[in-house]
Amino acid sequence: MPIVQSKRGKNTAILSFKTPAWFTTLLYISILGWVMMLIYGVFKLVKIAKK
Repeated sequence: MPIVQSKRGKNTAILSFKTPAWFTTLLYISILGWVMMLIYGVFKLVKIAKK
C-alpha cells in the first residue's frame, strides 16, 4: 500500500502494475477449460434427456 505525502496545490499520483505474460496465458487456459467443461456437461445432459 503506497503512502503519499500531499502538499498544497495540485497533487498527482500515478500507480501502475504490469501483468506478467504467464498470468494472461494461465487465464486463457482456465477460461478454455471452463468452456470445455460446460460443453461436455451440456452434451451429457442432452444424452441423458434423450433416454
